Amino acid sequence: MVTTHFMDEAEYCDRIGLVYRGRMIASGTPDELKAMVISTDLPDPSMEDAFIALVERDDRLREAT
Repeated sequence: MVTTHFMDEAEYCDRIGLVYRGRMIASGTPDELKAMVISTDLPDPSMEDAFIALVERDDRLREAT
């Protein structure tokens, strides 16, 4: 088990669990997490891009409830 704030380090892990505000907001392989955020604006996201997009998505979901 590894804990890091550096997404370039996390990319070397087999599986990643993204924790934000004390909750796991996403988990999977680095490729699975990046695939979750692919869009026309972000066709080839880095792990940093994926983390930011997933945090923003979680914020939007929390605001809607």
